[in-house]
Amino acid sequence: MVAGIETTTLTVCHDLVGSRTFYSHHALFDEINARDHGNDSPPFSPDNFFDYDVQHFYTMAQQKITIADLVGSQELADQYVQDFNSGLFLARGHLAPNADFIFYSLMDSTYHFINVAPQWQSFNGKNWMYFETGLRDFAVDRALDLSVYTGTHGVCQLEDVNGVMVDIHLYNGNMLPVPRFYWKIIIDPAAGSGVAIVGVNNPHLKSIPDEYKICEPIPNHPLLENIYYPEDIVKGYMWACRVEDLTAVVPEAPALPPMDLLQ
Repeated sequence: MVAGIETTTLTVCHDLVGSRTFYSHHALFDEINARDHGNDSPPFSPDNFFDYDVQHFYTMAQQKITIADLVGSQELADQYVQDFNSGLFLARGHLAPNADFIFYSLMDSTYHFINVAPQWQSFNGKNWMYFETGLRDFAVDRALDLSVYTGTHGVCQLEDVNGVMVDIHLYNGNMLPVPRFYWKIIIDPAAGSGVAIVGVNNPHLKSIPDEYKICEPIPNHPLLENIYYPEDIVKGYMWACRVEDLTAVVPEAPALPPMDLLQ
């Protein structure tokens, strides 16, 4: 008889009061191209971390109701949240992505509501997806086993009927926030090097305000080579920066030692 073996697939830092996940942490191995394919995605599990029906507040119909209340107009909310084809709706955006894991059982462990946050699908299914695909290729091409933190920061704002930018939360006016930013910190532990990637989660911005540029961009970083239009706001405005520059302005990020630039 073989004894069972327990292992940790990912760890999560989650705020129970605000229903927001600060970050998830997992390993990305250079054998990722050997992963299983064709897995049926399981339903997301709330576990015991929510005292309300979190799945209901992710539905498109409820998003329209919630956002209409926040911006003061159903007509305006219908412009912000449209349909599946437009990509203008809030998806359950994985932090640790299922495609970063090799076996079905490990992929399934990503389907928990504490491993997702509201992410505009036009971003989730475009530049963020292209970046995560490129990151897996990067790990394979360089034969690297990487440590990856994926997190959120700030609150997305939309313009209300009076032209005022208001914070968007999907529950109770102050819980389940739509993040302003998604970020990843990618670390090569063997070399003691790392890099941060930041994306703006708001397809409705007309331009990127200066205060959104929270860390100094590194031009032409190879981890962005898979993104053809990194400055496309609808697809997700993205850039690379040094890990220490990001963690200096994102207090929710993990405490990390100084490191060289991964490039």
